[in-house]
Amino acid sequence: VECYLQREPMWNTQCYSFLLQMYALLGRQYLLATAQQQFVEKRSIDPAIMNSARTYIIEHYMDDICLEDVALFAGFSKYYFSRMFKLFSCIPFSEYLTTKSLNVASDLLVRTNQPIREIALSSGFGSTATFNRVFREYKNCTPSQFRAIYSMAMEPATNKPVF
Repeated sequence: VECYLQREPMWNTQCYSFLLQMYALLGRQYLLATAQQQFVEKRSIDPAIMNSARTYIIEHYMDDICLEDVALFAGFSKYYFSRMFKLFSCIPFSEYLTTKSLNVASDLLVRTNQPIREIALSSGFGSTATFNRVFREYKNCTPSQFRAIYSMAMEPATNKPVF
């Protein structure tokens, strides 16, 4: 205020500088408060519960599970569980589940001769169309192309990498 009222040379630049300093201090305080709140939230849920939820996902990924199912298993609302899952896993629930299903599907594509439709259903996708779309989005190729590329690098008799 003093700088503004005195109107000395470069007063507007100096006022702007003070405003930036104020914004920086407020931003720093906000980030510290947010980090502290996340730390408190992360400590407020037992890691064993999150680990059992991940185990539940690993055991049931091929079923038609959703966030609500896992949240119910863990004993929380879907909103709270979703927030806590992202805090602990650093990725959203849906992405975690999709990645798990795609990893299983990728392994089956390379190591078996099962039809793609069976692989899609056994790895947790509701339809072949959804499987193809999601697979292409994450792997940048179709399941058939993936199988052709990576199954050539496996020994047919042992399913071990050639290289």
